Amino acid sequence: MDLDPRDSLRDQLVAWRWLALLLFALVTPIGLPSAQSERRQPELRRRLPQDPLLTSADLSLHTAPDCEAPVLCQVSAGESLRIVRGWTGQDGKMWIQAKLSMAVGGASRGWIPLDFHAGA
Repeated sequence: MDLDPRDSLRDQLVAWRWLALLLFALVTPIGLPSAQSERRQPELRRRLPQDPLLTSADLSLHTAPDCEAPVLCQVSAGESLRIVRGWTGQDGKMWIQAKLSMAVGGASRGWIPLDFHAGA
């Protein structure tokens, strides 16, 4: 029986390919996350009292915590403001005193009813 040197070389290449494939299959999963790995949940950031709030609707800033009080200015939706303090009137209505973060040439502090309606 004659052995061709090319057959021997081909058999060695096939053996090396299989060995490389087996090593790849054994080593690769180490770098992949497993089903039992602990996944970190993103941290929740709590709003701090001094953080500004963004208005979600157009509001009226009043001179006093009263619906009959004159309106200082209109606050557009999306403007930022800071809460200074809260107030409950004799009628039980709750108000917040707010300071506008970007007051330009006008009033920077006023009162907003907590049960506000857009433009009220």
